[in-house]
Amino acid sequence: MPGYPRCGRLGPVRWREGDVVEWRETWRGQVVLAFPVRVVADRDDLIAVYIPSGAPLAFPDPWPWGDHHPWQPRGRFEGHGVLVLHRPRDAYAVWVFWDGPERRFREWYVNLQDAIERHDRVLVTFEHELDLRIAPDGSWQLKDSELLDERVRQGRFSAAEATAIRACAADVIADLERGARWWDDGWSAWSPPPGWDQPRDPWLLETSVPGVFAAGDVRSASVKRVASAVGEGALAVTLVHQYLERL
Repeated sequence: MPGYPRCGRLGPVRWREGDVVEWRETWRGQVVLAFPVRVVADRDDLIAVYIPSGAPLAFPDPWPWGDHHPWQPRGRFEGHGVLVLHRPRDAYAVWVFWDGPERRFREWYVNLQDAIERHDRVLVTFEHELDLRIAPDGSWQLKDSELLDERVRQGRFSAAEATAIRACAADVIADLERGARWWDDGWSAWSPPPGWDQPRDPWLLETSVPGVFAAGDVRSASVKRVASAVGEGALAVTLVHQYLERL
């Protein structure tokens, strides 16, 4: 399908290491998941962010596909934080996972998704369901192929979009098979600076006044779209409830 997976737009803004920005997953203009991340690197060839342990997760109510997102009951990101490596214009990201109290490197996790868009303080993408898991020894396995078929039946993707997603996965596999992995193995030993896993930076949609949330055109760098404003409004309501529960 021409134009899919979508190409990301990188605005002129540059982020600095340690900045807190919003990771936002959008589907047809609707925000379906949002959470805060820390910027690790913002270069021409790499945008790396860190999902802190305990990061609050925000979802619309109701969830657009019935039931709920698998992360939704948790309310927060659990376990070790995760480093996410994006190569601009690639329709996937590489998640770096660690396990155990000693924080042992577990795997590279290739998450197929829309190529990222970088706005003022927002990173925009959308999960494509199909994934690749790469073990420390370089062996790999495809994950959630059947789930992608289910998402087509559900209406989340068209059949043509699913074909394009599978073609992207095939390209990644071909690179792996010929040893053309672009990311540095040194990222497996990366660790977050002290304090990154216990931030009290503003919540998503929270203003400079603690506990006051804003949505739509009143926000800085608003995209001025009705669908986005409606999605942000739904998220703001959810976040207000979560914020009050923690007081």
